[in-house]
Amino acid sequence: MLKIIGIGNALVDIMTSLDEDDFLTNNKLPKGSMQLVEADKSDQLLKAAAKLRKQQVTGGSTANTIRSLAKLGVETGFIGKVGQDELGDFYENELKDYGVNPVCHVQKPQQAQHLHW
Repeated sequence: MLKIIGIGNALVDIMTSLDEDDFLTNNKLPKGSMQLVEADKSDQLLKAAAKLRKQQVTGGSTANTIRSLAKLGVETGFIGKVGQDELGDFYENELKDYGVNPVCHVQKPQQAQHLHW
């Protein structure tokens, strides 16, 4: 049987539902875009979106590919680094839920950048 392992960045995507475009306009975010932002901007956006519906999912191109292959029945694994926090736990557990065998190095809290929402 085919087995595939991926090595990549462990990213958590936070999907936020918007009923209208005001949030994008007020925060100078182009509609339909993906923005990489610094920690300060991330904190600002999360505070502004505090009352909006959110869903978090494992992200990163490697994990997305591995997760999709696992759903197709391929035996998969993922190697990456996660923080020693609730997002790191979420990341590992969601991969397991999809049938991926995660091998994650856990960064100590003083080394990890934390994102709270």
